[in-house]
Amino acid sequence: MTTKSKRLGIKLSETRFNKLKEYAQQKDVTMTQIIESYIDRISLDKTKKAD
Repeated sequence: MTTKSKRLGIKLSETRFNKLKEYAQQKDVTMTQIIESYIDRISLDKTKKAD
């Protein structure tokens, strides 16, 4: 089964962009992979209350 990819455009400061780019290079992954990894950590559990 093939999943469709969606495109997301975001605005980042030059400092944040360069930080993300450098981190990706250090980890030998793409910037997309880093962002996807962080998104995957988001819990949508409705039983937990936000502080």
